[in-house]
Amino acid sequence: MGQLFLWTQKIGDDQQEEFLARFGFDIPGALVELHENLPEEFLQFFRIHSIRQVIAEDSRPAMLMPGLIPFAEEGDGDLYCMYLPWKSADGNVPIGIWLNETNHFLPITNRMDVFLLWWLIKETHDAVTGEDWTEVVKMLELFQQSCGLDHIDLLSDPPRSALEWHTIMLQMDPQAPFSLTYVALSQFALQGFDLSLEMLTDAERSVPNFGAASLWQARIHAMRGHVQKAHQAYWRHLRTPIFANGYHYWWHAGDLQVPESSEIEAIRFFEEAEIRPPRGILEHPKFRFLKENDPTDHRKRLRLVKELERIGDFEGALVEMENTFFLKSWDADIAQELLESLLCVYPEHNRIREAEQCRRTLRRLRGESPAV
Repeated sequence: MGQLFLWTQKIGDDQQEEFLARFGFDIPGALVELHENLPEEFLQFFRIHSIRQVIAEDSRPAMLMPGLIPFAEEGDGDLYCMYLPWKSADGNVPIGIWLNETNHFLPITNRMDVFLLWWLIKETHDAVTGEDWTEVVKMLELFQQSCGLDHIDLLSDPPRSALEWHTIMLQMDPQAPFSLTYVALSQFALQGFDLSLEMLTDAERSVPNFGAASLWQARIHAMRGHVQKAHQAYWRHLRTPIFANGYHYWWHAGDLQVPESSEIEAIRFFEEAEIRPPRGILEHPKFRFLKENDPTDHRKRLRLVKELERIGDFEGALVEMENTFFLKSWDADIAQELLESLLCVYPEHNRIREAEQCRRTLRRLRGESPAV
């Protein structure tokens, strides 16, 4: 595709190489195309960061989970991010939205072009009934052309509901975890147990650590009386990071909950179900921790980390370290302490880039000058 404007900037080899060196994967092609086809002022209007800003990470919030890479933002402080640790074998990383009010991350898709479609639909959905729609639609048409989405007839017939929005998403990416889960829940009464479970299973397969997909599988299995499958799904849910479980703020499919309440729900099911869970669950340190303690007690959760390390469950220990950071990152002093711990732990898991993010964040929290 040729440039739409003469005063746009090409993403040079130096920026491509710097991005790859910092994050370990190439700049997604659709994002490159967007930047090379639209002026920087246009992108700034839509709060899309320059590639220089993405690489520098100078405005990265201290409470942001290490591994999240912001590349755009909403006016209310929410950030659009790629999440490095969940990179797939083909080099794609989950892309989604970080909610600044709750610190949750919602993975939308593994493809940047599909995410840009999600963004375009969102902006259309928000603006279509407004007084400025005539002007906004002209800008959205340029955006659509700039990243290769002009083959989709969207702006002439905007989606009238969230269900239409996610149906369009699934037409382009049948494995988009956010849309699969939304459609599975919103259409549950019409399509029944089997298809909803199939969609939730696909969502979990697409992003294995997406806790909302496993949680809703557990609930549906419990509704059907499939207790053992519910136990298994609840246990998978407990092994996923809390910060990727912020489903209730966007889907309105369940009670508005404090972050750790899904952990309590799982423990209650394990204890109260007529069929007891496997012994391996009952004897696991996390089961005992949740049964005996306040899950927001970060000191006791850190003791759980030590216990998991003692039994050789190092992946589980890292999840609990990140859960502790998620729950307490609002407190700058505790966040600094946890970032220092993560800075030591990440290299042991070959997560050098997250360790570097911890290091840069700690410098800012301590008021230190950046390293040269």
